[in-house]
Amino acid sequence: MTKKEDMQDIDVLFAELEGVLRPDPQDLVDVVAGQATPAQQLLVAAYTRNSVRGREELAALEAEWAKSMPTPHKHRKLWALPEFIARPLRLAGVRGNDREEGGLQTYYAADVQAQIAVQIPPPQNDLWQIQGYVTHEDLPLAATAVSLYPIAEMTTETDEMGFFAFENLSNGRYDLRLHLPDGIILIPDIALVDE
Repeated sequence: MTKKEDMQDIDVLFAELEGVLRPDPQDLVDVVAGQATPAQQLLVAAYTRNSVRGREELAALEAEWAKSMPTPHKHRKLWALPEFIARPLRLAGVRGNDREEGGLQTYYAADVQAQIAVQIPPPQNDLWQIQGYVTHEDLPLAATAVSLYPIAEMTTETDEMGFFAFENLSNGRYDLRLHLPDGIILIPDIALVDE
């Protein structure tokens, strides 16, 4: 018997035993997730090779898996991190903090125990600044990226004491994002406008 005939005999056998060879649903999930053992991979390969229903099941699982995966980050082609919204401390009830205190506004993201203080000095020549500092678990957070949107690619890093600054900003509303290893902290809608 030639190899081709051997393969045809195996194909016929698999077709006859489709119901018997149907893998457990967990085997299909493990294959899609990339966690299957060699035995699971072989069983699923045999099942999907000659079973239209098997191929449809596997394709449906793969589509569902693709939906649950994080989406690629637009600029860096990395998986997007979860985004946490920082709340003003006076609203969160953690500590009082009012705007009158030298224009300093303090925000807190409880999920990652980070605190961001933002100060907006008066504009000079119609250009604004956003200054601030970051602490994580009550320690200064150094060498951490801070981005300002909707300005494309305007990113700076905190210094060794956790301070950062953006200068020469036009009137408008901005979102500030702090990029941590386990997520992005968002301070939305910072208004740079004359009141």
